[in-house]
Amino acid sequence: MGFRKKNKSPPVLSHEFVIQNHADMVSCVAMVILLGLMFEVTAKYAIMFITVQYNVTYTEYRSEPINFYEYGPKDLATIFFYVLVAIILHALIQEYILDVKFFYICQIAYWLHALPELYFQKVRKEDIPRQLNYICLNVFHIAGAYILK
Repeated sequence: MGFRKKNKSPPVLSHEFVIQNHADMVSCVAMVILLGLMFEVTAKYAIMFITVQYNVTYTEYRSEPINFYEYGPKDLATIFFYVLVAIILHALIQEYILDVKFFYICQIAYWLHALPELYFQKVRKEDIPRQLNYICLNVFHIAGAYILK
């Protein structure tokens, strides 16, 4: 049995620490915003981050109202919150669904599935050699990266 190398944690707020823990830090900020929804005093500010602002309802010339949205500075808060959500989702997918090995397997499977697709999509005969070269190059490079770790 070999000795395991101890994983030394990088210094707090160093570049490496932020890279390793950015999803956790962002999820804390998102939770603070969501926690603000629970209290009446802060709910009016927290809702600004989550919902779309500047709703305008038009009732002229119609029996039922039409909802439109204008733009304004409060939209920056909404954009900020959904950027946080995108960072969290990206980190979750990268950490738990697509580890490096599974990513390569998915890529190889995708490009190998593209071979019979040439037949099923009825690609023109003059385009087949170019697409075969493209598919084979992708399979070769991704399989090489997979094999070489």
